[in-house]
Amino acid sequence: MSCHPCTVTAPVQLVIFDLMGTLIVDDGIVDRAYETALEQAGMAPGTPGHRSAADRIEALLGRPTLVVLTEALGDPVRAEEASWAFDDAIHAAVPSLRANPGADATLAELASRKIALAVTTSFTSDVRKAVLEQMGWTDTFDA
Repeated sequence: MSCHPCTVTAPVQLVIFDLMGTLIVDDGIVDRAYETALEQAGMAPGTPGHRSAADRIEALLGRPTLVVLTEALGDPVRAEEASWAFDDAIHAAVPSLRANPGADATLAELASRKIALAVTTSFTSDVRKAVLEQMGWTDTFDA
């Protein structure tokens, strides 16, 4: 007798959520922050290399910001400076962040069932902490 993986059931023990676009309404915040980062690196829209860097960023979304910018810019020093601009842009947007409809209720329901909750994001730890604080989720996640 063999078990098919789709028929095996086990209680859910952990749910991992992404922040932007999943729990939080993005409204283009991340895209604008990357544009700010590119401008910091001397690549405003219409300048040489902007389109290819923006396309590369889009292809790498979800990875750590510094990794994305290093790959897109091809220069670790410029990427580090650009990542600071990205972080500053996200920090500036933090007060306007709002949860996607149902996010708070979903988190509360899962927590009431004693299901561990984790969050993943490509943001730096400082940005992640600011976002979680703004959303009132500082103590919501186990990891």
